[in-house]
Amino acid sequence: WYYGSLKQDLKEDAHYIAVIEIDGAKSYIDSYGADHIGIVYLDVPVMVRTARAMARPGYSEEEWQRRLHTDDADFSRNRLLDLAAKLGKPIVAYQNYLLESEVN
Repeated sequence: WYYGSLKQDLKEDAHYIAVIEIDGAKSYIDSYGADHIGIVYLDVPVMVRTARAMARPGYSEEEWQRRLHTDDADFSRNRLLDLAAKLGKPIVAYQNYLLESEVN
């Protein structure tokens, strides 16, 4: 799996929001410097994530279980702490416990 943006597509005088995993965030820190990076971690319980996934067309239990397992490893507490250390400042955590149906 690969997620990201091409460096040549990013303008130096602009601000961006990127949805990336931890290795991508580390790459941004290496490329642009920690002073230019802010990180927000979206903390969403498995129950809410599963309900959202099941509501999408093409939901596959097998694929969903694969993704949960991968996300557990990719976003482990130790990896988040390592990222915060590299960043040199706290990571903002946003807790999202609501389902879309609860706010519409």
